[in-house]
Amino acid sequence: MIGEICIYFHVLLIIYCFHRQSASGEKIIIDTDAGGDDAVAILMMLRFEAFKPKNSTFEIIGITCTYGNTKLENVEVNVLKILTIAGRDDIPVYSGVHSGIIEKFSSDDVYGKDGFGDAEFYQEIKATIDRTKHAAVAIVEMVKSNSGNVSIIALGPLTNLAIALTLDKNLMSHVNHLYIMGGSVAGVGNIRPNVEFNFAADPISNFVAFNATREDQITLISWETAIDTDLTKDWRREVFAKYDSPYIKFLNKVERVSLRKSRRPQWIIADAMAAACLIEPNLITTHVVKNVDPVTFGEARGSVLIDYAERTGKLRNTKIAQKMDKKLFKNMLIRYLTCEELSC
Repeated sequence: MIGEICIYFHVLLIIYCFHRQSASGEKIIIDTDAGGDDAVAILMMLRFEAFKPKNSTFEIIGITCTYGNTKLENVEVNVLKILTIAGRDDIPVYSGVHSGIIEKFSSDDVYGKDGFGDAEFYQEIKATIDRTKHAAVAIVEMVKSNSGNVSIIALGPLTNLAIALTLDKNLMSHVNHLYIMGGSVAGVGNIRPNVEFNFAADPISNFVAFNATREDQITLISWETAIDTDLTKDWRREVFAKYDSPYIKFLNKVERVSLRKSRRPQWIIADAMAAACLIEPNLITTHVVKNVDPVTFGEARGSVLIDYAERTGKLRNTKIAQKMDKKLFKNMLIRYLTCEELSC
């Protein structure tokens, strides 16, 4: 009898851990600054939802817009373009903040002035922005309406999320998991040493978000992880770009400026990597769970302090992805964005 009880609780534990680590059976909120790599990420998630396993209840329940890769007004239009390409004008879209809590908005237009390659878009846009509520309010409402069965993926600055957490200080108790693309965990950075773009945009919001969570509630895809890729711009242009797919044809236009401007040989799509980790947790092959504490002031603002040695006694709030299955990631891009395996 005792043995049967032990087996029963062991099975329950396995089920619990699976659901806690995977978002395939959850409601998803996407917070985005809608540049080129956001487009790759969002299309991947939309395609996964369209062809999800029969036992999955994965559902994107809302998209919230934030400044970042471009100004907020462009982000709104860009999100609607993505939904038009995907034929998903049913997904609610909400508009959020124009800048950080302290920092002013600035962009180097790496994805073009509109964040989407400054390309013409000829399709009729039927999706609309729901302006009855601010994105932060929408996040609170969507989370509490799906308490315990909702995860958030943040692809841009964390300001919308921080405001939502200020509106409801217990909000994260209703959230299963938070996926964040941002931060520099090994000193590299892409704005200043040890400072990544998304985290540079609003250090105060970084602090609010990371200090509102429980043990191991965040998965962080850092800049260092994003640039550790085998994907090259040559492969992007000469192989991937030539697939006969409406999604790739769209991405070819959206990414044309960033591919030209980047001096790196790699095709860096950090947000898509974060989305892939949400879809397929096994993509992360090496990780550590540590306390991540954002720096808010001084020359190091926008960076993070990571308690690798675990000397502070602070909550281990973050799963830091260190290595990815590069072959699997490449296969996921082909699977979800071409028409080779899944119909378009």
